[in-house]
This record gives sequence, C-alpha cells and structure tokens, in this order.
Amino acid sequence: MIHTTHTSSADRLLAAVEPLPHAERLRTVARTAHALAATGELAALLDELAGHGGYGRRLAALAAQAGPGVTGRSERLDGLTAALAAVRTDLVDRLLTAPTPPDTATADRWTPRQQQVAAAGRAAVADDPQRPVEERAAALRAAARIPGHGAALLRRWADHPDTVLAETALAALPTTDDPAAVLPDLLARAAADRARVALHAADRAARHTPPGTLAALLRAPALGDAPARITSRKQAVRLAARHLPAEAAATLLLDAVRAPGGHPDVRTAALAETLHRRGDRRADGTPAPAGELRWALLAEIAAHGAPDQRRRLTEADPHRLPPADRPRYAELVAGLLESGDRSVEDAARTRLADLAGHVPQAVAGLARTVLDPDDRSRWESAAETLTVIALGDTPHPLGGCAPGSVLSDVLTALAASVGAGEDRSRERLARLQNRLLLHSWNNPNAAAVCRAAAAVLLVEPALRRSAVELLVGAVDVSAEDLGDRLVRLLPLLTDRPALAVRAAEELGRKAQYGWARTAPALAAARRLAPDGSFAGGLLAVALARAGARDRWSEPWRALLRELRRHPEPDVRDEAHTVRTDTD
Repeated sequence: MIHTTHTSSADRLLAAVEPLPHAERLRTVARTAHALAATGELAALLDELAGHGGYGRRLAALAAQAGPGVTGRSERLDGLTAALAAVRTDLVDRLLTAPTPPDTATADRWTPRQQQVAAAGRAAVADDPQRPVEERAAALRAAARIPGHGAALLRRWADHPDTVLAETALAALPTTDDPAAVLPDLLARAAADRARVALHAADRAARHTPPGTLAALLRAPALGDAPARITSRKQAVRLAARHLPAEAAATLLLDAVRAPGGHPDVRTAALAETLHRRGDRRADGTPAPAGELRWALLAEIAAHGAPDQRRRLTEADPHRLPPADRPRYAELVAGLLESGDRSVEDAARTRLADLAGHVPQAVAGLARTVLDPDDRSRWESAAETLTVIALGDTPHPLGGCAPGSVLSDVLTALAASVGAGEDRSRERLARLQNRLLLHSWNNPNAAAVCRAAAAVLLVEPALRRSAVELLVGAVDVSAEDLGDRLVRLLPLLTDRPALAVRAAEELGRKAQYGWARTAPALAAARRLAPDGSFAGGLLAVALARAGARDRWSEPWRALLRELRRHPEPDVRDEAHTVRTDTD
C-alpha cells in the first residue's frame, strides 16, 4: 500500500508499482490518484511522472483518468492522453468516459463501437446550447476526424443558423476521412451566404479529388452555368488551375474566358492563373497542348479583354520566359499598341523596351509616332521607350545611336524640322534629350549614346545647347580621357558664355558629389587653367570642387590659387566662391 501523502514522489510511486502484477499496478495507481486528488496534489505528481519517460507518461495518463475533479493539470496531460489513445486502444473506452475525452486525431485506429461512442459524445457537446460556442465548435472539429461519423454530423450543422457553428462545420468538412466526397457539398454553397468559407474549404478537398471528377464539379461554377457568387466563380477558376492536370486546367480556364456574358473578374482570375504559367513545351521543344491553350487564352484577353486585363498582360517579365516563347509574347504586346486605350498602349510601349529585338516593326512604329506632328498623346511614351531601347543591349539598328539606327534617324529628322522653324519638334527633341540623361545613370552604354546623339544635333546650330548638355552628361570625371573630352568641348562654348556657365555648373556637380578617384579631374583642371579663356577657366573651377573629396591636399590648393589669378575676372570671382577648410 502506497502512502498517499504529498511526500510520495514519482520515484517512490514507480519503485512501488514495478514488482506488482499489471492489475494490481493499475489499482495502486488509481488509489494514489484518488487520494492526491482529494488534497489537490495530483497535478504535481502528474508533472513529475511525465518527466520519467514513456512508462512514466503512461502511468500519468492512468492517474489522471483515475483522479476525478483534478484542477490545474499541466497542458502536457492532453498530449499524454492523445498518445495513450493512439497506442493503447484497449484503454480508449475508459478515456472516452473521462471529463475530458481524448483527441480524435487517431480515431481511425479505434474500433467501430469506440468511434460511435466518441461521435455521440462530440455530437452531444455540439447540441448542448448551455455550453460556450467555442466548446461546441471544438467538438465539431474533433468529430470531423472520426471515420464514418464526422461527415454526417458536419453536414447536419453546415446550414445551422449560428454563424460560428455553421462555418466551423464547413471548414472542417475537408478534414473528414473522405475529403473528395464532401467537395460537392462545398461547391453546392457557391451562391450561399457562407460561400466564402465553403469555397476556401473546397481547396483542401480538391487536392484529394480525382481529376476527372474535379473538372466536372468545377466547370459549372467556373463558367457560370450554375448559380454562384463572383468570388465563388473566381475561386473555382483558381482551384482548376492549381489541382487539375495542365491541359484540363487550361481548357477550363479558356472556356471560362470565352463564356458568353462572363464576368470581368472571372476573366481576370483566369488571366492571373495563366500569365505566370504560360506555355508548356515538350522535351523536343515543341509546344504542348496545355501551352497552346494558354497562349490562346492570352490572345483572347488581348483581343477582347477589358483595359485592366490588357494592362495585366504586359506585366509578365520577358526574362523569365523560355527564349522560344519571347517572340510570341513580343507579338502579343506589340498588338496592344493599337488597342485604342491610352493606358494600355502606354503599358505596352513600356514593356516593348525589353522585347524590341523580337518586333522591329513595332520599334519603327514608335519612331513614326514621335515624328507624327498630329500626335498629341502617344508621342511622349513612345519617346521614353525609344531612349530605353537605345540605351539597352538591343543590337543596331534598333539599339544605340550610331548612324542608321532608329534613334539617330529620329533625331536627324527632328533636327531638320527645328532648322525649318518647327517649334513642336524642339519640344520632342528636348523630351528625348531629358530621357537619355535621366536613364543614363549607371548605364554602361549611356556615354556612347549621348555623344552620338550630340553629334547628330550639332549639325543644326540652333541645337548647340542641347548637344552640349548631352556631351556634359556623358562626361565621366574619373575617366583618363577627361581632359581630352573637355578640350574638345571648349570650341562649342567660346562664343556662348551663358552656355559655358550652364556646362560648368553641371560639371561641378559631378566633380563635387562623385565618389570615384579624383586624379583625372585634377589633371584635366591643370590642363584647362592656363588656357586663359572664359569657358576653360569656368570648367577648371568646376573641376576644382573635387578637391573637397581629397581634403584639399596641396595640389588642389595650388590649382585654386592659380584660378584665383585667372585673367578673366568672372573666373577669378567664381574661384573665390570655392571654400577650402582653411579659408
């Protein structure tokens, strides 16, 4: 007989029951549990037993069930009873009659009679209106895992007036022993008030449904052949894309897009599920049937979709497309340039910058748009795209600005128009120039393109300022040839003092706020300073501002002293505005 006092530790209990026969061992544990439950000390013993391995945990579970009225049990006890229900099905009957019945996660191991008792117990809790709604909902979730009983109970509660219990039942239906069997119940509520919960639960049930059955069940809500809310129809489209084989899914989505009277949101959902999948290909590189169906869906959207759907078409990243599919996607995007909707056309032109090599005729169309004097709305985005293409890696004649390239021809035509007195062409040239300078930041092709564009503009004297701005924008203050380029720039500034000031200001910003090495700037400034000209002096002062990045070492101070004695008074004044740390 074990003394049932607080001093009875788990070690003493284990030592006492070890030599006893099994039946006497159970009776001893039960008597100990009853005694400690009366004094409120059973919870402490259970925690101690749980730390003594599997045998101790089994004894703790038996003691917990034998000790009625136990309060403050540790949370580990639920895990212990669940483990016991899984490995000792001969004890499940006792567990089912306990105040806290065991978890039903392993109910598939129980006998049919035990499953029936467990289901009846959970149903009684769910039916009891005196219990908290959270406890009743938990009973429904637990009942779902009891084979042969869960689905029937949940179906009975799926349309209950209480929203919490009804939605709990719907959400738990896919956790029953046959999820595929409950999918029709969930889809049948596609038009009901709780369609959101039902269709969300249908996702889990669809994973376990044979493809042929699933396709037949999803077709009606996806195509609108059965009453369904728009959100339900969209979810049906998503379920088809996720869980059906590729060809079956592509077929259903294409039919949903082509369905007469189809809702735009359903088409958008089908497009979203197709756009990131695109064309499948066989091992030999030929398109698979699913891929062709997906391209047909994209073409349908391009031809008949709403503006927001057509804009969505342009959001695919061409670099993530298989190389064999890029020309086809480029043709699709190029077709949107004549959609008649400005937002769609602007989006297509922006995407065209990454696809120019596949649709040269579309790039030529951009050039015609920029040169069209009657165009008032599309030329700006066309000019933007042309500059991005020119600065990119698309080969000549689409990329770059070498003679014979698309951009060079456009600049030549606009320059000639400016020479003829057409001010509107000047505006378009300014737009191209600004876009070139804006996109030239950290672009390895920018310097060559800007210099080539400047060479085109210099043919027209009225465009000298634009040409100089491009040349200064192309200057790299850390390049070894900096001095040579600035010396070649001087003749363009000799008789244009205001332009010289503007060029010096831009050069000064580059020199002062750059982070590259300063030696080329110092060498170029020393070369320009003795020139004695107004323009040369201003450029030298602009470069001298880079001395701040060298903490005004002596070579920079010497340069600044020389510039402060320059023959041009404006250069001397400008040099005095540059302050060193000792001025």
